[in-house]
Amino acid sequence: MNCCWQKVSAALVCCLLLGGGAPAEEPDIDIDLSDSAPRHVHVEPETIRKHPRKFASVLTGSLFDLKRLKAGAPSGMSSQVFHATVSEFLKNWDGLALNRYYRVPSLLSDSCFYAPVVSGDYAPASFGCEEMLEPGGWLALYSGWVEAPFTGKLRFSGMGDDYLAVRLDGITVLESRGGKMTEGPVISLRQGEICHIQVVVANDSGDFGYALLWQDAEERSKDKPRYLFRTNFFVPVKAELQQSMAPYLKGREMPWLDFDPDSYIWIVVPPENWEMGL
Repeated sequence: MNCCWQKVSAALVCCLLLGGGAPAEEPDIDIDLSDSAPRHVHVEPETIRKHPRKFASVLTGSLFDLKRLKAGAPSGMSSQVFHATVSEFLKNWDGLALNRYYRVPSLLSDSCFYAPVVSGDYAPASFGCEEMLEPGGWLALYSGWVEAPFTGKLRFSGMGDDYLAVRLDGITVLESRGGKMTEGPVISLRQGEICHIQVVVANDSGDFGYALLWQDAEERSKDKPRYLFRTNFFVPVKAELQQSMAPYLKGREMPWLDFDPDSYIWIVVPPENWEMGL
């Protein structure tokens, strides 16, 4: 999302984040498995020297107001049609399913997808477009190329109220609906590989919030904390978020999800470093 939203993107309701899980017998998805390599939680100084632009890295995206048609007229959107539209899009991530709806002119950007569960009335302000978007009935689509931070197996996990979905190199690796904590299948990556990532968050009405996390699949049985998916060094701060979100929590205390702050960084690769076409 926009820069101001990065300062207020944070925690979720803990009870939602601690439940759920994918079946243990689910087969792996092989994105690009290679021989194991040393794990580096911190980005190496040499990487910083070679790719200085990557450390301002964010994923960018577009915001669609499904309550309006492309030219701005009301679409007659209902809750049933909203969910049908999002479901249709998530079948194959075909942008044609969104073409008939209004696209907010402002470009979105975000370095992590981690927001408290608050009143949906805050969504337009969080995107920095309160003058162009009414609450509810919206979908945000982010995309970019990221550098895999390690070699090994992992699972993406997270929740979205009402939707959070992730696709990596054309494969859906996470899809959460209705605020349910969800784990995706095991995937295999190779450190340094450039992957195309797409992220969708969407909200019909009521509260909204989301969290995109991941976990080393081989450490899953060791009760290790989940990692925050992030593309730079930004980490949400609970005290700042509690203060910022107070008007939208409606008297509720903002629960905080513990995550490992010393997590890998999925560096966004600038266009001149792409090794493949869009």
